[in-house]
Amino acid sequence: MLSRRARGAALSGALALLLLILPAQAMAIEPSSQITTPAGTTYLFDESGSKLKVSGTAEGVTEVSIRCYTGPTSYGGELAGKVKVEAGAFSAEVSTEVLFTMPCQLRAVPQGTSPAAQGPGSKTAF
Repeated sequence: MLSRRARGAALSGALALLLLILPAQAMAIEPSSQITTPAGTTYLFDESGSKLKVSGTAEGVTEVSIRCYTGPTSYGGELAGKVKVEAGAFSAEVSTEVLFTMPCQLRAVPQGTSPAAQGPGSKTAF
């Protein structure tokens, strides 16, 4: 049987370890992003060679893909892939020629994300 002093030392060690682990778990950041430019509703008219600047913020990811979703899981390809996130921000110029001729929702999703429930009106972190 452990002495009172040994039990106290074991309990103190376990508590110290727990205090080190809990903050690391609490600090885990859920991936999320928000496109800030263009803001609101944007109507584009396709002119040959025209570009659109897309920028925003992201947390918990190092690269995003910029996509234009037309439905819950459908998008017209990547407008920009492997866009670097630095200091919580990203920015890319995309060609307007690749945009659909129908309305779509711009999303900056983590690079390599499957197109699951990212469409217009869906509740998502992206």
